[in-house]
This record gives sequence, structure tokens and C-alpha cells, in this order.
Amino acid sequence: MTHIKAATSRMRLVLATLLAGLLTAAVLTGPAASAHGGDLRVDVGTDGAGGIDALIFWANDDHPVEESVAITVTATSEAGEEIGPVTLRSSPQGVGWYVSESGLLGEGHWSLTTVITEPAEYEGTVELDIAAPVAPPAAEDTAGGEDAEAAAEDEAAGNETADGEEPAADGNGAADGEQSEASADDDAVSATEADGGISPVVWVLIVAALVVAAIAVVIARRRARQS
Repeated sequence: MTHIKAATSRMRLVLATLLAGLLTAAVLTGPAASAHGGDLRVDVGTDGAGGIDALIFWANDDHPVEESVAITVTATSEAGEEIGPVTLRSSPQGVGWYVSESGLLGEGHWSLTTVITEPAEYEGTVELDIAAPVAPPAAEDTAGGEDAEAAAEDEAAGNETADGEEPAADGNGAADGEQSEASADDDAVSATEADGGISPVVWVLIVAALVVAAIAVVIARRRARQS
């Protein structure tokens, strides 16, 4: 009988210990389990190219919402233009980050109303100023620039060709000069040969002079004998 009572007391002690442990675990895990719930906080902005970004947090602990979010945004411009509601999609670049297509909003002041139905209900409105997206260069301007560049390269090539032809022209001039000098030398040689040669008239005069001189000598000798 005593052994039965002792066993019963031990079982009660074990059960009490287990119950106390379960209660402690419930107290410790209760706040963590209930942390992801309640109200939502949504930060709405732009991607810089006319798109909409939304970061969604739990308001009580500022943790990103990991659950799937059903979120739509309606945009109204200052001029009254309305776009949407547009359903944002989850971005692969971060938890709780939802985005739209780029180029959704044009330049100007916009009022954005965000509505979320899951995992909790939320509705809020923010004001955003959208800058004009940077436009890529027009194809015509690009083609015109390429044509102008090609024309400049052709002109530079033509100038180089013209510069390269100048030495050739100078070479031809040098050749002409050498030919002129050679011709002048030939003319000088011809002139020199002409000056050194004796014409027939000169020969006749020389012979006549020699004959006259011989006659004069003969006459002089005869006179000398007679006297």
C-alpha cells in the first residue's frame, strides 16, 4: 500500500512538472506568435522611372510581411488623370517589396491610394512627385551623328592623301630640274664645241694671209739681192 501511494505521488509530481513546462512555453511563445499580425504599415514610393514601389511591414514590430499580399494602387494626377487600380507584384529582390511596371506614371504630381485586402486590410493615400524619365537618344540623331563622324573621317583621309601626294609632286619637280640642268649642260657643251671649232671662212683667211706673207718674203729677198 505504501509503494502504491509513493508511485502515485511521483506521477503527480511528473505531471505537475510537465504542466508547468507547457504553461511556461505558452507564455514565452505567445507574444512571438502574435507579433506578425494586426495593422499593416505601407511605404509607397517610385522606382525613378515612373513605376510604383511599396514596402509592407507589420506595424507592431516593423517586420516585413512574409505572407502573400493582395495590393492595388490607384494613381490620380494633379490634372485629374486616373490610372488603375493597378495590382502590384512581389519583387524577387526583397521580402515585403511589391512593384509595378516602369513607366506607369508620367511626369508631375500624383496622389496614390493603396488598398490591401490580404493578409490584413489596409488603405492609405500618399502624394508623390514624379520626375520625367530620361529618354534614350533618338535613332535619327544617332544616325546623323554616325554620318557626321564618317564624313569627318573621310575628310581627314582625303587630307592625308593630299598631303602624301605633295612629296610626289616635289619629286617630279626635282626630276624636271635635273633634266633642265642636264639640258643646260648639253647646251653649254655644244656652245663650247662650237666656239672651239674653225669655220671654212677662217681657214681661207688664214691660208690667204700665209700666201701674202710668203710673197712678201720673196719680194724682200729679191730686192736685197739687187741692191
